[in-house]
Amino acid sequence: MTIDYAVKAAYDAAGHDPEELSDANLDVLVDAVTDAGIDARTLHPEHPIARAVEHRRAREAARAASVDKLAEKMAVSAAHEQRNSPEAVAARLAASMDRAVLTERFKIRARNTAVTLERQEEAARQRGDNPRAQSVSLADALAAGTPEVDWMITGLWKRGTNVVLSGPYKRGKSAVIAEVAAVLADGGRFMGQWPVKPSRGRLLIVDTEQGMAEVVEVLGRANITNVERVRIVDAAGQAGDWDLTIPENMDAAVEIVRSAGASVLVIDPLAPIFTAMGIDENSAAVQQPLEAFATLARRCNLDGVLISHHSGHGGGGRTRGNSAIPGWPAALWNITVRSEEMDAQRYFDAYGRGVNVPRGEINLTGGRLTYTSVLANTIEERISTERIEAEGHRRWAIDAITEHPGHPTMWHTDRLRDLGKTEPVIVALTTQAGHPTTVRISRNGLDAAIKRLEADGWIRNVSPQKNRTQWVAIPEDERPAPHPVVPVTNPFTTPADRDEHDGDLPPDGAPFTAPVDLFATPNC
Repeated sequence: MTIDYAVKAAYDAAGHDPEELSDANLDVLVDAVTDAGIDARTLHPEHPIARAVEHRRAREAARAASVDKLAEKMAVSAAHEQRNSPEAVAARLAASMDRAVLTERFKIRARNTAVTLERQEEAARQRGDNPRAQSVSLADALAAGTPEVDWMITGLWKRGTNVVLSGPYKRGKSAVIAEVAAVLADGGRFMGQWPVKPSRGRLLIVDTEQGMAEVVEVLGRANITNVERVRIVDAAGQAGDWDLTIPENMDAAVEIVRSAGASVLVIDPLAPIFTAMGIDENSAAVQQPLEAFATLARRCNLDGVLISHHSGHGGGGRTRGNSAIPGWPAALWNITVRSEEMDAQRYFDAYGRGVNVPRGEINLTGGRLTYTSVLANTIEERISTERIEAEGHRRWAIDAITEHPGHPTMWHTDRLRDLGKTEPVIVALTTQAGHPTTVRISRNGLDAAIKRLEADGWIRNVSPQKNRTQWVAIPEDERPAPHPVVPVTNPFTTPADRDEHDGDLPPDGAPFTAPVDLFATPNC
């Protein structure tokens, strides 16, 4: 065999350690051994030639493994590039979108099915023991004849209907409820005027505001004879128990009403229930508790539900909050007052389907209310009230412009708003008849008063800009006589108000003569 002596010399110099040889020299050495026909496997493992051959095999195996690993990495990299190619990404997104759409459709169907089942169960709960309402033909209904109106309180409250009683705070709503309790328990005439058919069951009063002591005091003054026919639920501080949109509360209320043997339910007042439910009384959500009370009446076969609710500030006349509140009952009972004084005269009127009671004075005599119609004086009083309101706003406006000249109308109305944050802005007046009265100043009324002052020539605009106003007051000795205030009839009056007009007079006409100067020198 041919020996590369340079390789042999290198091997010898390395002390026969194959790891000290380069790959090229190791290959030459092993190839020479192979060519010489030497089988390294027959040599001792520690023989230099056997070690060289084994080391070369190990190097080749490591080289092969490295190549395989590199190939594997290249394959993984190629697969990664393929997976993240625009086409592959688009395909995965499309498949993911399809799965998401199917999942969402399933959720929507499941939710709709759950809502439907819940509504069906809720309708069954609300229906209670009553059968499902069925249709009847108009022909059969007409053949049966129109049923005679069954009044609980003649002219005011039909059996099977609901009533809302509104009025300013601390102005007699509880006294009216005590009067209702007295006549439904004992019979007689409501407020001494309207015949009453005693209820077939008890009257149940749910108090959500005053507390038992106050309710008992008010009812005690009414001198009710059949006191066992009136029951009370003290829900003050627990108005949330009468959130009947909760099924458990509805079931509990049905049990309370039935166990009391009640045929008439009174809720006094409604506002705490709104608060417990987290409902803004100005939102349409107020319909929910009202409808729940109608459901309670149906389930318990009540003759009627009366709910009291506060009216706005001032003299009252309109229930506070969303229009759904006065739109819910069959009849509206209103308490109004002439002024904000606590001892001011109270008035009562009512209107609704088949109900039309004009405004009349109500007074408490011997624990019972009496009603006296003031129909003959209503139009004159309304005109007088409008003139008083106009004069009060006029005086406040001219004083404000005199003290703070050079500002537009909005500045004065904003100032009024800021002043009213702490307490109402009130002007004291004395009528020509010598009666003291007060006027609460409003922003709308102030705006109208400034317009009238301009028309009368009591103020003028000194702004150099055409579209701006800067009001200053005319000196008092240069002011012309003011124009008379002509009251404008509100087109949205109640039926009782509309009926006040004489049939020979146009509804918006007012050929009534009244002195223009209704006032003496004011005490202010």
